Order: sequence, then C-alpha cells, then structure tokens
Amino acid sequence: MTSPMTPTNPAEELLQLARTADKKGYPAETVEYYRAASRLDSSLPFSARLAHAKNLMELGRLNAADEMFGAITDPPSDGLWLLHLNKGRVCDELLDDPSAILHFTECINANPGSTMAYVFLACTYIGMQEFERAIKMLHRGVAAEGDRDEVYLILGNCYRALREYDLARLAYLKALEITPEYPDAKKALRDVDAALDVMRRTSTSGCTAETLDEWLETVKTAELADRPSEAVELLKAIVASKQPMPPWAWIALADELRMIGRYEESEQVFASITDVPHDKARYILNLFKGQLCLDRGNVERAIGCFTEATDANPRETAPYVFLSRAYVKRQQPEKAVEVLQRALAAEGDHAEVHLNIGYCHRTLGQYELAREALLKALEVSPGYAGAEEALQDVEGALKAVRGELQ
Repeated sequence: MTSPMTPTNPAEELLQLARTADKKGYPAETVEYYRAASRLDSSLPFSARLAHAKNLMELGRLNAADEMFGAITDPPSDGLWLLHLNKGRVCDELLDDPSAILHFTECINANPGSTMAYVFLACTYIGMQEFERAIKMLHRGVAAEGDRDEVYLILGNCYRALREYDLARLAYLKALEITPEYPDAKKALRDVDAALDVMRRTSTSGCTAETLDEWLETVKTAELADRPSEAVELLKAIVASKQPMPPWAWIALADELRMIGRYEESEQVFASITDVPHDKARYILNLFKGQLCLDRGNVERAIGCFTEATDANPRETAPYVFLSRAYVKRQQPEKAVEVLQRALAAEGDHAEVHLNIGYCHRTLGQYELAREALLKALEVSPGYAGAEEALQDVEGALKAVRGELQ
C-alpha cells in the first residue's frame, strides 16, 4: 500500500530528488534529475525550470543556462525578480555587461527590498571600473533586507580602490557591527589601517637610498600578510622618492593594484615593465598579467599571458591551472583538460590539477571521467574537501543518469 507521503507521479518523485540534491549543493545531480523529470513532463513549474537553469550555470554550462533562462517566459509575479537576478548572473559570467546591468536593474525594480541585486549590479560596475556608480547602488542596498554586512564590505572595497581609506574603514566597521567575526571585513580593515599608517609616515619622511632596502622588506611583509593597500602605498612612496625599484617591486605594484580593483592603473604599470631579467621574472610577470586580463574579462589576452607563463616555467603546475581556467572561461573545458593533463608532468599541487580535471569533465557531462579524476585527487590528498563534495555530486549524477532512484 502506498504511503500518503510518497508521490505516485514519477515526475514529481524526480523533482523531489532534484530539490534534495539542490539543497545539498550538488549541481550535476540536480541537473540530471531535472532533466529526467522534464522528459516525463514537459510543463514543469517555474521553480523547477529556474532551478534547472541555475544549476546549469553553476556547472559552467553557461550557454545552455542562458538558453533555458531565455525560454522562461511565464514567471509568476513574485518570481520575476529571481528570473532577472539569474539572467543577470549568467550574462555577467558570459562577459555581457550591458545585459547583466539591464537584468540586475530589472531585478531591483521588481524587488527593491533585497540586497542581492544591488550587490551583483555593484560588482558589475566595479569590474567596469565605475566605482561611483557601484557606491551609489551599495548605498541603496544597505537600506534593503539581506546580507547587509556583505554590502558594507563591498562598499569598503570600492572606497579602498579609490584610496579613500577613511571611508573604507567606516564601511568595514559597519560590516563588523553586523557580523563581528566577519573574516573578510577584519582582514580588509587591517589593510586600510596599515595603508593609513603608511600615508601618515610618508607625509613627513620619504624613502631614501639608505632606507630603500628596509622599505622593500616592509613591502614583502605586507604582501605576505595579504595587505595590498599597504603594499601599494609603500611602493608609491618609493616611486615618489625617485628611488630605483627592482623589477620584482614593479611587478608587485601592478599586482597589488589589481588585487584592490584598480585595474586601469595596474595595466599601466604592467605596460611600463620592460626590464625582465630572467625566466622566473617573465613567468611571474605573465602569470600576474594573465590574472589581470581575466579580471577585466579579456580572455584572449589572458590565454596569451598564461601560455607565455607556461613557456617560461613549464616545471610547475600553477601556470597550467591558470591557463585551464581561462579556457573554461572561454567555454572550452575540453581544451582545459588538455592543458591540465600536461600539468601532471610538472611539480606542484597535483591534487588541485586532478580536481580541476574533474570539474571540467563534470561540466562536459562526462561523469565517469570526472569520478576517476576526483578519486585521483583524493588519493593524492585524502580528505580534500572540494574533491569529496564534487565526488558526491558526480556519483549522484551517475545514479540519476542510470535511473537509480535514491
């Protein structure tokens, strides 16, 4: 006898399995159960179609997600904002800033009471280096409901990028009022406090030939402590004092500028670096330039930089991993796998390489190959959290594909 709580509709049973997988954060399993349900019922509810498309996006199948979002033309009035939010997210991932801005704006119009769209819209503006517009959105966002601590954090990051450290400090303190142990806000606050201290000290005494080495050591300390603004202010003070900086310091200045979101200034510094004395410096230069290109959405240039980094240093896994990520961003996971296979002959974090191979195969729907790669990652690094979670996902997806109801 069937229990009253057990669904008798096979499509509904698959939908319940999809919802359970979605709650666990398993995108491949979720997608496969939604796909199976859609074969049985072509008129799935809005929430199912939205979740299906969202999980395609999480898997990195951006074009499929974009197409599925576009096919949803009948959202309920209370779901319109979620549709626009996720359409904006996939457009952002596809580097279509104008469409992302349009959808995030429509999301705000449909639901001005949620912080989410303000955050996503502000981040799109930040990527475009339009900090003032981002700040305007974030000031509206702090009046909405949701993760206001995140809104203040990003607001602080905008002020930090503009070198308005006092305003950045106030924003980080607001974030910490809401969530006292917010690690990102605590770290950023330490950074701007250190930057302000550098600015106070350099207003009375600059760097001299006698103190140059000491200053450069302080830069290295700031880098290791993940205080990019402090490093930038120290390096700018050295430049202002007209002291000669070694090539590594110029590369550091460009990359620290990138890390705080000052992409245009970072690019100018990179363009000024012409003295690259050896392969190691060329490797680091191109690795950092490639990261800047990815941050700016210039995937082709990123691929070129990361390829040069692998040529300069083929013995380490890191440049191959970065190059593979650029190919993934270009929607070429199969090319990324080829690059990562080359990385296995290099020295470095092989667990990370196998993990990324597993991710790529999962994106392609090649779940058996993904499972093999993830098991290898766990052989190299038992207990590797990312690999364990992805393995659970692909094993669930395999069961869904085989029709094994859990």
